[in-house]
Amino acid sequence: MENTGINAQKPLYQSHLEFLGWTIEKESYDEETIFAKNQSGFFLYLRIQDYAIVLGTYYGTSKYAKSHKLELLEYCNNANRTTCAQYSISDGGMVYVQMFLPSPYERTTFGKFFELFIGEQSKIMTFPNANKIFHD
Repeated sequence: MENTGINAQKPLYQSHLEFLGWTIEKESYDEETIFAKNQSGFFLYLRIQDYAIVLGTYYGTSKYAKSHKLELLEYCNNANRTTCAQYSISDGGMVYVQMFLPSPYERTTFGKFFELFIGEQSKIMTFPNANKIFHD
């Protein structure tokens, strides 16, 4: 029987990200997660789970956002209504952006999914109050 578990899937995702020009970070907190960075310094993580992959990133927020939690929450709620990604807030005020794709790896499907994820990131600064949320 073919091994389609985490250990079999991870190299496929890593190779795909490298093909797209991403550098795989060697340090990982667990065997299910891949951390990668592109040439402009944009960071992402890909977590392989039994039922899906989670592709995500996170953004630090401004002092203003950390002291105006309601506006930060409104920002994320607005983003959740208008994008394919899921926006959430950590206790420390980081904005997490994630998208989910059912496993297993399939090259074309993952390529389109990744393209959609990157497109969603370009929207982050288009929402109301984005400059106040992300820039001091």
